[in-house]
Amino acid sequence: PGASSKAKNKALVNAAREEHVEAMKLLLPDASREAKDEALATAASFANIEAMKLVLPGASTKGMDSALTAAARNEFIEAMKLVLPGASREAKDEALANAASDGHMEKMKLLLPGASREGKNTALS
Repeated sequence: PGASSKAKNKALVNAAREEHVEAMKLLLPDASREAKDEALATAASFANIEAMKLVLPGASTKGMDSALTAAARNEFIEAMKLVLPGASREAKDEALANAASDGHMEKMKLLLPGASREGKNTALS
């Protein structure tokens, strides 16, 4: 018998952190949605772009929101660009507000087009 689902999910997250793409390919078919979301956020935390690309199709909006937050916190612009289209308006607004308070112009330029009017007003106040 093989490893448990819990062990496989943990292995996927660990592989995403280290950008072990081949291992991820083996683990993804059996991974839960939650594990895919966690793997995406973990990969975004380290700007592991290839790992992000691999797990992105199976991620939920919640996972993309977490990945956007992680990438923005670490100023990983390329990682932010990957998840931005699937992230919620709320996550985009929050990232914009944080970028504005930190004075990060490049992040602000990336986030402004997808922010709500309220998010823009909050960021600019």
